[in-house]
Amino acid sequence: MIFIEHDNPDIERLHIDAQSIRLWILNALTRKDKMYASNIARELDIERKIIAFHLNTLEKAGLVKSEFGLSDDYRPAAVKYY
Repeated sequence: MIFIEHDNPDIERLHIDAQSIRLWILNALTRKDKMYASNIARELDIERKIIAFHLNTLEKAGLVKSEFGLSDDYRPAAVKYY
């Protein structure tokens, strides 16, 4: 029998990763150097607000990191890269 502590951070990370959208996000981030929420939303065909919510959860769990920068679009804007 295996006993797992309830406050084990690895178990919490597994729980967070168990959602398919979060796995899709992590997969998208592994294929490119850095992306922001709108890039990921377009690639996965999911609303940006939903992507931003899941990115926030992944960041709190320490599974992704973010930094602010300028987008590479036609009209650069301040974005949060992951």
